[in-house]
Amino acid sequence: MCLAIPHRIVAITDERTCRARAGTAEVLVRTDLLSSVQIGDSILVHAGFAIEKLQEEDGRELESLWEEIRALEATLSPEPVSDFTDISPGMSDGSERMNHA
Repeated sequence: MCLAIPHRIVAITDERTCRARAGTAEVLVRTDLLSSVQIGDSILVHAGFAIEKLQEEDGRELESLWEEIRALEATLSPEPVSDFTDISPGMSDGSERMNHA
């Protein structure tokens, strides 16, 4: 099963990569599969690649649902079982992952 996580673009690093944030995790994302992206865009990320640019309303809804999941997880376990950094693996091409907890 594949899982794509909604991220918000926080910086454009070059013509093929951007920095995007999901929760407290900020990752370097490849944008080769999208025609254009801008700071503030909501995107779905799978395996380090932006696979879809979301409509603003859809992006806000998905971000809200992920916040609910994190809040529920916090009530079930004193230590978080997962963070977006655990779900969003680093890329084998040397891309980096940054956690701003």
